[in-house]
Parts: sequence; C-alpha cells; structure tokens
Amino acid sequence: MAGLIRDIFGIATGFQGTLINTFARLNLEHVVDDVNDETLDPWAELQQKAGIGDTTPLSPFMEKELLKDTDLSLDGRRFEEATGFRYTHERITQQAVEEVIESYRRMGWWP
Repeated sequence: MAGLIRDIFGIATGFQGTLINTFARLNLEHVVDDVNDETLDPWAELQQKAGIGDTTPLSPFMEKELLKDTDLSLDGRRFEEATGFRYTHERITQQAVEEVIESYRRMGWWP
C-alpha cells in the first residue's frame, strides 16, 4: 500500500519502530486528533477548488474507535479455508486503485 500511495499521489510514506508505535498506541487519541487536524483542512480546500460539495461519502476523517484495541492487519487464509471464499482480485494494483479514483471523480466525489 505504501508503494501505491507513493506512486499514485507522490506521497512518501514510511514505517516507525516499536518505540514510536508503542507511544502512538498509548497516546492514540492525541495522535488521531493530530492526523485529523493535518488532513481535514487540506481535503476541504481540495474539494472546494474542485467544486465538490461538503457532503460526500469520502472523508479523510479517522475515528479513534476504529484503531483502538484493533489489529491493523489480518491474514485471510483461515477465513478462506473456513468459508470457501475466494477473492476476485488477488492483490491491490495501481491500475485498480486508479480505476476506483476515476469512478469517484465521475461521481463528483474526488477532487
């Protein structure tokens, strides 16, 4: 995902070590507030410049509860074995992400 974000949007991403991750988890409320503060205004400006209204289903706002006491990754093999579920797409590709973004542009949701 980090590579896709870099390639599509030109945003450098990275990973933090255990110490910073532990600090972030202990101060999750403040970390999420800081991230929301940094992203909501620029997102609103992008929407305004693109002529997009305030009410769309897309938002960079992050709910603290979505991250609290939650693992952020999951190995889906057990789910596949137990249910017989099969993915339509084996992996997320740049082309697939760009197609979704373009569909959002057509719907007037993406700046």
